[in-house]
Amino acid sequence: MRRTLFLVGLSLLLLAGCAGSDSDKGYKVAMLVMPDGHPDAGREAFVNLGCHACHSVTWDDEMQKPVAAVDAPELDKVVARTSAGMLATAIVCPSHYVPWETQEKTGSELSPMGEFTESMTVQELIDVVAYLKAQQETTQP
Repeated sequence: MRRTLFLVGLSLLLLAGCAGSDSDKGYKVAMLVMPDGHPDAGREAFVNLGCHACHSVTWDDEMQKPVAAVDAPELDKVVARTSAGMLATAIVCPSHYVPWETQEKTGSELSPMGEFTESMTVQELIDVVAYLKAQQETTQP
């Protein structure tokens, strides 16, 4: 049931938020406009979903440091140059764009990050993105 709700909600978000498409390095990029989320709830979801096991969030001194033996992207760098819609895409479909450096290290075009279509609600996705984007707002001049 939770998976169905997630897929229905995500489909509605994608249909409502698609403002067009563009091409970047041969990848088709669809724009997704994210509604406002709740950063505190996003932080909680980030922990509950285990994101902190691989990803560090240097702006959050109370966040547990990563323990996984993977070379996950540093989120403070990713968030600074990524739109909310692209962050959502990276969470829902992590293999959509895998940087060349990661492909070289892993020998694969697939992201080592799992997919969350069965374990994350649309609201959790919105809130995690809000948590990540709130960091950007507080650390930029």
